[in-house]
Amino acid sequence: MIDNFVINHSLTNLFEAKVGNGYLIFSTIDLKTNIEKRPAAKQLKNSLLEYMNSKEFKPGNEIDLNTIETLIE
Repeated sequence: MIDNFVINHSLTNLFEAKVGNGYLIFSTIDLKTNIEKRPAAKQLKNSLLEYMNSKEFKPGNEIDLNTIETLIE
């Protein structure tokens, strides 16, 4: 995702990472509110959960917990 054509920052609203001894998918997409009335969000959530429960879910990039906490604040 690009913020605008002038600044041209590469942004994301979903990423995966290794954090400590575990793996994380971090999303700023609302995958909870009125999910039954939002088929695209429901499918994205289902696909992410399926991926996270698969053998393929092994993020290569590592992020420390302090960075994650900063994102949440």
